[in-house]
Formats: sequence, C-alpha cells, structure tokens
Amino acid sequence: MTQVWASGRPNIKVVVTGISAALPGRDHEVFPPGVNNVRRIIDGESFITCIPNGVKDAMIEKNVDAMVKNKDGSTSTTKISSYDQTINVCASIGSINLAIYGISESIVSTMDRAVQVAIAAGLEALKDARIVSGVGEGTSGWELPEHFRNTTGVVYATSFPALDTAVAEVSEYFNSKLITSVQVKEVINELRRRLQKRTGKLSVDSESALEQMEKLAAHDIDDEVVAKPYQFDRKFLFRVLVLGNAQLAQIIKARGPNMQTNAACAGGSYTAV
Repeated sequence: MTQVWASGRPNIKVVVTGISAALPGRDHEVFPPGVNNVRRIIDGESFITCIPNGVKDAMIEKNVDAMVKNKDGSTSTTKISSYDQTINVCASIGSINLAIYGISESIVSTMDRAVQVAIAAGLEALKDARIVSGVGEGTSGWELPEHFRNTTGVVYATSFPALDTAVAEVSEYFNSKLITSVQVKEVINELRRRLQKRTGKLSVDSESALEQMEKLAAHDIDDEVVAKPYQFDRKFLFRVLVLGNAQLAQIIKARGPNMQTNAACAGGSYTAV
C-alpha cells in the first residue's frame, strides 16, 4: 500500500490501494488476461504503431489545414494532401471484451467504447487492490464487500464523452442515403422523362447511352456500397448520456458519491473509485 500525502493539506491522507492502466495497441486487447499492464509501462514497452494508409486517406479527405510556423516567426496554413503531411504514428485503442468480467452483451451494447474501457479499468483497479476477487458467476466476483458499499464512490473523468457513438450514428444515417443500384435506375428514368419532355423524342444515341447506364447500375455497382435502410437504435440514448460512472457503480454495487466530469486531456489519466 502506497501513501500519497495531499500537498498543503496535512490533515488529509490519500491512500492509493489499487491501480490499473488501459493500454493502447491497435491489434491487441486493452486488458490482456493475466498480463500486468502497469508492469508493461515500467518495463518500457512501446504501444505506438503506424497508422494504416486507409486511415490516412480518411484524414486527407477531411481537407484539414495545417498551421506552419515560418522561420521569421510568422505562421501560415497549408492543405494536407499527402501521407508525409499526415500523422503517421499513433497509440490507438485496441479491442475490449467486457464478457470476461461477466457483463452481459445487452448491458455492453448500451455503453460507448470509452465507457467500456473505463469500466474495465475500474474493475481491474479493484482487483489490484484485492478488494474484489474477479472470480464468480456473472459479475458477482466484482461486487464490493457489503461494508464497503455505502462509502465507495465513483468519479469518472473524460473528454469528448460519447463522441465515437455520435459520429457512428450520424455516419450510419448518411450511409443509408448513398445512391444504390435501385436509386440509380430511378435517376436514369427521371432523366429519360425530362429529356423526352424537352425534346419530344430521344435520339437513338441518347437512348443507347441511357440503356448502357442502366446496365452499369445493374451489374457493375459493388454490393458493399448498397446502403441499408437506417433504423434508429434506442440504445443510442444510453450511449450518449455518459453513464460510465453509474454503470460501474451498479456493477460493483457502490452506493457512495457518484459523478462524471469533463477533465479535458487529463480525462484519460484517471478514473477514481
């Protein structure tokens, strides 16, 4: 047990009894079973990986202007248009599976990805403190002893809460509006109708061109781009409400103070239990 004294407050003692670290790694689990993440940091393991070209292409498509600091102290902007101008390495988050903690898929589906990582980190910290065993049916092995429940609170610090969920939902909606092979046929028919209305009768060349377009729409459009009908998922509401602190408290049965705060970049540094 490590004692950490609060600076300038001699009458207050802060004791850290358990810690955990959610580590990045694009092709790895955030919390590999049986692996001590804190030890991996102490040992100097690097978690930085190259960004795939597909991701860099997406960056370029966003038409981002980069600020350039000139030698004379002035600044200017330039359009990012090539890989050498994009970010090329990162420490991105890997996969997370809350099923290993006994949390059902129906509950997990109500959580934003960042919330899932935070909950796993909180559970791992409790286990590191030897307050819970992590062994038992369902989430029983992660529940606090009865005498801890009324005095244990949860503070969840985050920045850009639920942003991934919001972007994914909006993207799914607009993807459903992509032009499909069926819609292309409708567009061609409307084009034919308007041309006929304007000219009275289509020429052989014009009709041949329209028929060729119909064939392309029927045979040459990739099935993967055919949009699926959009359907709103009511679980979206749970994901954007940022309930990570409440959900963790429910899992471990903590009944003490419970709060969520936006701590900007420091939000990635701690979740206190």
